[in-house]
Amino acid sequence: MSERTQVHLKDRRTGTLVEAILIDGVTEGEVQAAESTWKPFLEKEIRRMENAGVPKDRLPQHRHWDWRQKYDAIEGYAAYQILGLSASQRCRG
Repeated sequence: MSERTQVHLKDRRTGTLVEAILIDGVTEGEVQAAESTWKPFLEKEIRRMENAGVPKDRLPQHRHWDWRQKYDAIEGYAAYQILGLSASQRCRG
């Protein structure tokens, strides 16, 4: 069971604070939901950046992360947990 806490993230582009939820102990279902939402968005954004000629070193550094693999690697270990952030508003920074 994950624990949720309301937090604020600073949008570095605008300097404003954006409401978000810190998820302590991300569940398998939350990993699946994040993958189904985030992965298509990320792939589309990377294609857009590549088509615009953005150099590879300026592409999102997290583009290779595989949350399913990370979750599977720590599942069942009390010493490890996954933290997540969920923001209803898009942040860039």
